[in-house]
Amino acid sequence: MKKILISRWLIIGFLFAISLIILIGIISLRTFQRQTEESEIVNHTYKVINSVDDLAKLMIDMETGRRGFRSTAEKRFLQPYYAAINKVSPSIDTLNKLIVNNPKQIQRVKILQKSVFKILDFWKALPTDISDSSREKRIEITDAEKIYMDIIRKNIDDIKKVEGKVLEEQDTKYNIHIKNSRLAILLGTLLILIIVLALIYTIVKEFGSKVHAQRQLKNNLVNLEKLNQDANERNWLLVGVSKVVDSLQNTNSASILTDACLKSIIEYLNLPAGAFYSFEPKNKQFILSSSIGVTGKKKLFNINEGPSGYLTNTKEIKIITNIHPSNWVIESAMGVLTPGKLMGIPLWLDNELKGFIELAFYTD
Repeated sequence: MKKILISRWLIIGFLFAISLIILIGIISLRTFQRQTEESEIVNHTYKVINSVDDLAKLMIDMETGRRGFRSTAEKRFLQPYYAAINKVSPSIDTLNKLIVNNPKQIQRVKILQKSVFKILDFWKALPTDISDSSREKRIEITDAEKIYMDIIRKNIDDIKKVEGKVLEEQDTKYNIHIKNSRLAILLGTLLILIIVLALIYTIVKEFGSKVHAQRQLKNNLVNLEKLNQDANERNWLLVGVSKVVDSLQNTNSASILTDACLKSIIEYLNLPAGAFYSFEPKNKQFILSSSIGVTGKKKLFNINEGPSGYLTNTKEIKIITNIHPSNWVIESAMGVLTPGKLMGIPLWLDNELKGFIELAFYTD
């Protein structure tokens, strides 16, 4: 009778522990799903903000061009105006596509669109020859132009404020969800540990042959925590890759691609400087394609020359120490500094060396 009672308690204990493990797994899975969903919302919100900023830049360029022309009567000052005028409508179309599922923002964008078209009509109605215009007339035009632009700036600020609130709300929801998830996982883990210890004590006392099974259960818990940690690291990596990919969108120039790629990597890793070298197989030389925060950097060098020249013989990322000032110098607000370490990243494609990236660190 006693053995039957112990067996029942063991079964109940096992079932309860397994239920907690499943619950923790569900909570962890839901946490990862929420992180993905919130990341998509945040990325979409930033796309809306960037689209609004692009439109604002176009309007400022056009305003600057018109004012320059009005002040000097030189038509060359109208180049920014004519360069931007054909980009306004596509920019507004892009913004409309991004906020198609947000009725309140749709209304705000419509107001912004009307304001933009009003000032465009205003500019088109102005004479192309203002050499005979009086100073008072030019001031009158400038005042009217300022009123139109102030309305546009207010419309843009309204849209950005709404998107900013979305970011704040998502951040608050994210923090609350993470806090609750951590608490639930912590309590569940503690309960699991208590149950496991009780089961181990009972099994050691009554069924010594089942000790190995209990140890295996503890190992499973450790593996679950490791999976949780690995998933968080992959999520950080995916966000970084997403930022790099986003920075390369709508870019066809190789120089702009290398600049954007290097900039996004340095900003995401919070590094002081970096350089992007392309390999020229014909001359067997490395050519500096892009650099950020670097001064006095050589434009090209041969294989096995410089701190990263030896990367032609390896596909592994290398850490370089004892950097000589003649090879690397960082520009900063504190002056010119030498990095403590360099990370050399060779870039291979189909067993062909295409170049490498150098990333500078002050400390570890």
